[in-house]
Amino acid sequence: MENMIVKETMDILKRLTPANQSYFMTLVRLAEVAENGVKKESMSNSRKSSKQTA
Repeated sequence: MENMIVKETMDILKRLTPANQSYFMTLVRLAEVAENGVKKESMSNSRKSSKQTA
């Protein structure tokens, strides 16, 4: 799956202008930050709920 995502990403990047490549990479980074934030929030909520039940 990961190899397919990398290949698809490279195909998209090759078709974009340099300016749009920069925008695309910014969106990829933003998606990474958002995903990490959701993971941290989920872990935090799990810890809070386990403390409340203890």
